Amino acid sequence: MGVRPARAAFAAVLVCTAMLLCAAGCATGPARTPTAPSSAAAASGVFGAIPGENPALTVTGGAVYLSWYASPAGPGLPRMVLARIDVRTGAITARNAFSPGLVGAPLFADGWLWVTDSTALGEFLLRLGPATLMVTGGLRFSDEQYAGGAHVAYAGGWLWLDGADQLLRVSPSSVETTADVRLPGAYRSDVGATADGSVLVDSEQGVTGAVQRRNPDTGALLAAHPVFAENASIDGFPDSGVWITEVGGSSAFAELLSTATMTVRAMPSIPSPNDLSVRVADGVLWVTENEAGGPQRDFCADPDTGRRLSPLPITSPAQGRLLGVDGGLLYYSEPVRHGTGSRVVPVPVPAACG
Repeated sequence: MGVRPARAAFAAVLVCTAMLLCAAGCATGPARTPTAPSSAAAASGVFGAIPGENPALTVTGGAVYLSWYASPAGPGLPRMVLARIDVRTGAITARNAFSPGLVGAPLFADGWLWVTDSTALGEFLLRLGPATLMVTGGLRFSDEQYAGGAHVAYAGGWLWLDGADQLLRVSPSSVETTADVRLPGAYRSDVGATADGSVLVDSEQGVTGAVQRRNPDTGALLAAHPVFAENASIDGFPDSGVWITEVGGSSAFAELLSTATMTVRAMPSIPSPNDLSVRVADGVLWVTENEAGGPQRDFCADPDTGRRLSPLPITSPAQGRLLGVDGGLLYYSEPVRHGTGSRVVPVPVPAACG
């Protein structure tokens, strides 16, 4: 994978990478804590219908962002849209439409919103205004078409990018690469960090696999845990731990590792096919199965042990897929009541989830 930190290379393809379509009336004030939508707003905006397919929701920097495919992936890459939404009304307050590619989950860090964009022209890190979603800078960090898409984390005051066989350290002020940490033999990697940026963790899969804690300033290896599955994702950080999901063949399992030693702290019994989804949000562990969910398989749990606390309010896979959690609300994607497509449905978090 070739590193391309030159600003000129980025500028030459920026127009092809992201088309700015900021909606009228974009929010310009500071982010606010989401509040429950009123019943009158239940059928408005994205609560009524999402203008695309395969929605994904991210809560970062006190705001809620929704992405979707504006066009199907088909034989090539999809055309994706990222939008900021008002959770009280479901209205889209800003949006940015991208040329065909895979746009990663947004991350708020150092006062900006950051996304990765994997396209036919290479891989990019884009810096966006968090309220307007306008591109204000960026970096072309690879000329590879990375099928899985890259990830970005913020630790030690740096942005960290994964790219199969390397981790790149990027300055958020200059948006330039400042270090390249090699991952020899890796063909897939992931990266994550704690909210305060004090802990940096990556996973890599190659001939062998591992989940590794690294120095958040230098990227130096501090501790490692072997992974024998085909893939390992980094799912969230409770106190002094990191949840990961290992997927191999037709099965998956989750485990909690100590961030100090990378040894297993908890491995709850979560029998699952390979669509297991685990996340830490609002101080709780959320476990869902996108294709085989239901009250016995979709539940909230203690983030430090994995102990089941309560089933989630969904009774069949057709009723919805959990997109995210914030402010005492579960955000589901479910089919619209009439016609085709899907909508976002806010549901109160069960009291037993804490």
